[in-house]
Amino acid sequence: DYEKNYSPSMWSKRYDSKEVLEKFQELGMK
Repeated sequence: DYEKNYSPSMWSKRYDSKEVLEKFQELGMK
């Protein structure tokens, strides 16, 4: 499940806000 694998709540624990936004932008482009 995409949402479960890439949930913002999970990412926020591992990455800074900037990195999370960049990761989501990359996924959005693909």
